[in-house]
Amino acid sequence: MVPCHNENNLPCLFVRESTPLGQIEAIADRGPCVLVSDEFGEIVGVVHRAEVMERLTQGHPRERERWAKTPLSALLTARLPPSAGSAMVAGKTEDVQHIYHKQRLIGVVSNDDILLSWDLVGPALSTAATDPLTGLANRMTYDRRIGEEWERAKRLNQSIAVIMCDIDQFKPLNDTYGHPFGDQVIRQIASTLETSLRSYDLVSRYGGDEFICLMVGLRPNEIQIPLLRIQSRFQALRFQANGSPVRVSASLGAAISHVGFRESTPQDLIEKADRCLYRAKAKAPGTSLYVEQLTLNDAEEIQLASPETSPFRNRNERIPEEQLQIY
Repeated sequence: MVPCHNENNLPCLFVRESTPLGQIEAIADRGPCVLVSDEFGEIVGVVHRAEVMERLTQGHPRERERWAKTPLSALLTARLPPSAGSAMVAGKTEDVQHIYHKQRLIGVVSNDDILLSWDLVGPALSTAATDPLTGLANRMTYDRRIGEEWERAKRLNQSIAVIMCDIDQFKPLNDTYGHPFGDQVIRQIASTLETSLRSYDLVSRYGGDEFICLMVGLRPNEIQIPLLRIQSRFQALRFQANGSPVRVSASLGAAISHVGFRESTPQDLIEKADRCLYRAKAKAPGTSLYVEQLTLNDAEEIQLASPETSPFRNRNERIPEEQLQIY
């Protein structure tokens, strides 16, 4: 972390994207924003300090602990393209043309560059990284994050898991009851997925009626906990069209690897989860199947997520409401 000041003596902070959020919290009075740089010192994005503090003040202590260890890169909604030089704040004056909007300076033109206010550009970049219907991360964001988390899990020797979700018979539902009903189903499924996982897990709309989730740090057999939680909450959803109830279900497929990062890629994990999803939809609507690799020699055995085999089978087959924040 490199503290700096611009020509107006306003404090700012350059932070490497690999820096844990907990270390940023310790630096006070450095302005509202953090300039994020890569390992070569080039600026790759901007994160508001309020976003950092929001994660570090989660209600559950295990949530706060996890966020404190999470790298700053996880909060980047989009990465800026490589620049021509290293990140720096210079005090020299350039001949520039000012750009005003509603009597407010929003940018300058210098040589061949147009430099715009982050308050203006930031929301546009955030919009480009999210799905407009659900507000979830879009596929572009997910593809970037899984690559980052894969490398981090490999470095820290942690597990990494992918959960894929597909709404059963969505096209007939959409054709029969109309697109507004279909949009309502997609939004409700998206919200249920997001609220069923931990705050630091990533839920993304992967395309159409398909969603994908990314989780790290699960212990053996714990992949069943989020699968059963999601499955239970899906079953509790109620939909109506034209005053009549409509049954909607969604199937889940998951894959988790505790080892073998050198022998595989993030795409391999996604493909395994996709195969489980395909088998789940063929088996019965609302089914959850998963494959778990504990050792390099494990055979790819697809298993059914079931209360009888879950980590809580000896606790009256009930998953505690707060358990997702504890494992």
